[in-house]
Amino acid sequence: MAQLAKKIPKKFVIIAAIILSVVILYLVFFRPNPIVRVNWNKIIAQDGVSALSIEAPEEVGSVGKIFTVTIKLDTQGSLVNAVESIIDFDPKVLEVVTTNTEESFCKFYPENTFDNSNGEVRLSCGAPYPGFRGTNSIETIQFLTKAIKSTDIGINKQSMVLSNDGKGTNLLKDFDSVSVKIKAGL
Repeated sequence: MAQLAKKIPKKFVIIAAIILSVVILYLVFFRPNPIVRVNWNKIIAQDGVSALSIEAPEEVGSVGKIFTVTIKLDTQGSLVNAVESIIDFDPKVLEVVTTNTEESFCKFYPENTFDNSNGEVRLSCGAPYPGFRGTNSIETIQFLTKAIKSTDIGINKQSMVLSNDGKGTNLLKDFDSVSVKIKAGL
């Protein structure tokens, strides 16, 4: 081994040491940093559970009347990137006329449909990073009354409010429902 060390020129050892030093300096100071997603919900220490709620009148005057229902989101301090809202109703009593998302925080709508034969309104929407925090009307729905009866409008248990934590944690735990009484008109 000593003979091998004598045969290697000093110039080569010096150049190898310089190259090794440059590589180490590059790896320590100049290597590209991995992409790190910040979970703002953990930074602001929010364990809040987001809520979807339904605002609707308690009574509607008669059959053939149109009334408006508003689906509201309260993130309760958390940042939210996406919402999937599934609203169930009795298609024998109510019929969807229109839906409106103009006031929603969402920018993307992969799904925004209603099905009057199955009694369902579906809205899937999202917003770019970092998302939304606060309260918002994500959708208004206009219903036409078809029968004199009390009926429920409810949030389906498959609905979701997704956090921006990089995993899409569902923050929705409560599934609101309201009862609307359709009275006989004069």
